[in-house]
Order: sequence, then C-alpha cells, then structure tokens
Amino acid sequence: MIERRRRGRAIARALRCEMTSLRISVLATACSPFPSADELESPACVDGDWNPTETVRASLGADFVAIVDDEEGVLGSGPRCDGATDPTACEEAISEALWSAQIVVRVGDEVTTPTMRELLGTIDSLDEALIVTTLSGYSLPGCGEGSRTGGRRIEGGWEVVVIGDVECVYDVGPFEHEDRYFRHLVHVSDDGELDERAREESHRDSCYDHCDCFE
Repeated sequence: MIERRRRGRAIARALRCEMTSLRISVLATACSPFPSADELESPACVDGDWNPTETVRASLGADFVAIVDDEEGVLGSGPRCDGATDPTACEEAISEALWSAQIVVRVGDEVTTPTMRELLGTIDSLDEALIVTTLSGYSLPGCGEGSRTGGRRIEGGWEVVVIGDVECVYDVGPFEHEDRYFRHLVHVSDDGELDERAREESHRDSCYDHCDCFE
C-alpha cells in the first residue's frame, strides 16, 4: 500500500511538472512579439535562394542591377554589359561604380548609382521591405519553412523577421565554439524607414576555427 502511494505521488508530481512546462511554453509563445510561422509570408525565392535584385530589375525594366552586401558581396541579376553599345566602357563604368556605391543599375548604355529611396520609391512588397533590411546590414532572408524569416503586411508598412546579430559562445567543447544567431523583428514603413522592435535568439551552430562571430 505504501509503495502504491509513493508511486501515485511520483506520477502526480511528474504530471504537475509537465503541465507547468506546458503553461510556461504557452505563455512564452503568447507573450512573444514575433509573429508565428503561419503569419509570415515568404520572400520570392528561386531554386531555394532569394536574390533582391531580381524584383528590382523586373520592376525597373533594367538590363542589370547589383546590390553590394557586406556578407554576400555583389548580388546581381541580368547581363552586366550584353547589348551595350561599348561593352568595354560599360564594364569599366560598372566596376568603378561597385567600388563606391551600394546600388548599381544599367539601362542600355546608362550606368547609375541610385539611393535606396530612389531605387524603391514606396515599399510596395515584402521583397522590397527585405531589400531595405539587407541594405541596412541584416542578413538575407532564408527560404523554406524552416528559415523562421519572412514578413507580413501591417498598417503603415511591413513587419519583417530577419537574422542579424551573431555572438560567440566560447569553449563549449575541446577547441569548439558556437555561433549564436539572433533574429530581429523590424518594422519597415511605406516610405522605407526602418525601426527594430524586438530581438531574440534564433539558433546556435557549432564551429571551430571559422566561426561567423569571429568575422
């Protein structure tokens, strides 16, 4: 009889612990300012990748568009100088522009370096909102259900979830560290103004000599 009572009490304690953990998990989800995965719209990815220049090139009717990203380097779409009257002069103009500007556009023989506001105008789509966050130093959004990035339309602009900060967790094992990635909740207004509203840890990856947080 005593053994049965002890066993019954142990089961009751275990159930209470499970219910407490469940309540904490539900409360944490309810209190998070981040939209759920079901509420996030995905960017326009092609073959598992998102290239911010594809959307812009199509909307401008440009021959070539390039955006210089600190992490990814030059992201471009379209032929650099195919169809130009003087391909050599075109290549020189684009190469020079990429050294000094963040955005380069070619239409015919004309190579320009517009500002973000001049390039996008009113932010009409999620992809344009993500271009704003990319040019502001956040990482490119991921593609697919597991990326935990994307955005949704809200009053006055777009609410975007992107990966940003990376911190080091040192010596989690022999010669092993961890990259600790954070995702950010960012509001991008219709006129392109950016306001970060929340940050939380997204995930961790083990690394050794080549950690992102060392960069």
